[in-house]
Amino acid sequence: MRHPGKNAFVVGGLSLLAAVSLRAFAHEQSAVTADSAPVPVSETVTPPITAAPQIPAPVTETNPVEPVELQPFKAYYQANFSIGVTLSGEAIRELRPAAQGGWELQIHAKAFLAKFNESSQFEMASGRIRPLSYNYYRKSFGRKKTAQLIFDWDNLQVHNNIQNKPWSMPIDTDTYDKISYQLQLQLDLKAGREDLTYQIADGGRLKTYQFIRQAEETVQTPAGSFKAVKVLLQKENSDRTTLIWFAPELDYLIVKLSQQDSDDRHVEMLLKRVN
Repeated sequence: MRHPGKNAFVVGGLSLLAAVSLRAFAHEQSAVTADSAPVPVSETVTPPITAAPQIPAPVTETNPVEPVELQPFKAYYQANFSIGVTLSGEAIRELRPAAQGGWELQIHAKAFLAKFNESSQFEMASGRIRPLSYNYYRKSFGRKKTAQLIFDWDNLQVHNNIQNKPWSMPIDTDTYDKISYQLQLQLDLKAGREDLTYQIADGGRLKTYQFIRQAEETVQTPAGSFKAVKVLLQKENSDRTTLIWFAPELDYLIVKLSQQDSDDRHVEMLLKRVN
């Protein structure tokens, strides 16, 4: 078995939002690429990113626990779409220290005429991930969509700015953005926790994502063969079936993601390599 970075502690994975967004990109593109072959994509994607917001200072822990040691990484994923035509793309996921302290998780993706950028800045508090800000940018066929969230933990509020329309909503103490919860999920799997339920600030309300741990399977990817833990996502009011495979030997890095909806449209993402 060959694998990248076996001894590094990596807690990354492929954003479900990236998968959904790329699938949406592919659906848009299918109208103009019905007779086209898969389009190769370069590894460097540099869409414009919203200027960094003013982030609240980290909250001091009153009962600190042993910190979780994170290591920077950069993981590359191959994306395949089946929606009547076949399209291909790539997603790059990177975890690195943030300039103002804490950590930043970024996802860059590109498929044909679409670009996508998503980022979360967070800190570790009482051994768990606590998001501080979240930014989203998508451009497809000249159309743009942006979103920005700022987490105010002192007042248990999240301040949203979606398409330049600011507003706020209350949140619970364990609320995540659309990508930071995945890091927490991987830490929880590694710790052997049974309750894999998360509250996500998304679309103006709190959504519940519940994951069900299933059997271990051997997964073949461009990065190699991995024994992986499969989990099923149970999501409110969703017609999609989402399965994710985490590799314990890579500290529960996501090595495969599969998503299929009621119209039999399918997206699959596989780990190519990780630095």
